[in-house]
Amino acid sequence: MRLLALVLIFNLLACQVALAAPPRISASAALLMDADTGQVYFARNPDQRRPPASLTKILTGLLAVEMGSLEDPVTISGRAAGMTEGQHLGMRAGDVIPLGDLVRAALVYSANDTTVAIAEHIAGSEELFQDLMNTKAFTLGARNTHFVNPHGLTEPDHHSTARDLAVLTRFALQNPVFAGIVRLPCTTVHWQNRKNEAILYNTNRLLTSYPGMTGVKTGTTRAAGKCLVGAAERDGRRLISVVLHARDRYADTARLLDYGFSDLRFCLQLAPGEEVGVVGLEGGRTPVVTLVTGAPLTVRADPDDLRYLEKRIYVPRMPEAPVTRGTYLGELVVLLRGREVGSVPLVAGEDCDAPWPGARLVQAVRRGI
Repeated sequence: MRLLALVLIFNLLACQVALAAPPRISASAALLMDADTGQVYFARNPDQRRPPASLTKILTGLLAVEMGSLEDPVTISGRAAGMTEGQHLGMRAGDVIPLGDLVRAALVYSANDTTVAIAEHIAGSEELFQDLMNTKAFTLGARNTHFVNPHGLTEPDHHSTARDLAVLTRFALQNPVFAGIVRLPCTTVHWQNRKNEAILYNTNRLLTSYPGMTGVKTGTTRAAGKCLVGAAERDGRRLISVVLHARDRYADTARLLDYGFSDLRFCLQLAPGEEVGVVGLEGGRTPVVTLVTGAPLTVRADPDDLRYLEKRIYVPRMPEAPVTRGTYLGELVVLLRGREVGSVPLVAGEDCDAPWPGARLVQAVRRGI
């Protein structure tokens, strides 16, 4: 447990306010998240449960690349071949296709029939795969998500939220195989039992029109409307956007990402070695030691959220002399609406001399020894 120490905090943490207004979008629910820190920059109905349509395939694809070997041949069952609703590859029962090809068809082309084949290959049945999906979602913190199929076609109690989908995507993009697949503009599926192949194009048209776009997945059903989870990278920053039930999912996604990359400036930025306060020092020639940042820290926020920004210094215990410059002493933590959005270690800013004569006796008296 971190304890808040009695410290004197210098007034060096002034905020620089972003001037741009939040983006105007049509989506019923949306969220913009920093892929590296998890910080949320924009949210509209982020925890409202909604049908996720083919955004479901994000988790299906992730489980496939985590639990299967992409070179494995998969024999297509009659159940998988019979899945002809919505987008599908048109497989026959008895066809043999590599697992990797099926995963690419699901994530790039959004083929529903390939997700059934994936589920059966990984777990033995759709029902058991459903259990894997829900366990994984819960473990990753997607607590308002429940899946009953691997493809996303509308069924009762099949739902997720903008926040949960961003959380799942953030984790999935840490897998290099998954991240490599969702950025493909097209892919080819090869049959191993007969001479046949299919060239499939990505349903996410922003991959070829939005600078820095790296994925991730479209989704469309009558109940869900037009949905899109997007990911993009510029100048070392990575963002994840989610739009659900949008009139124009591509324009909404572009506006959210533009806001994150261009309009949203930092509200707190610290360089390594910046003084942020002092903390009492036991037994030293000086009564305090300076606290300085041990690493850089940048926090960005929506202008409307600046009033909810808090900065706290945690030091687990009062340090005792001697202290060497650079010694870890605690943390500076930044919270937004009570949730941690950034932290940086605090270290000693200078060497502090060994105790002056008699200091040990004073310390003993203070402790009642």
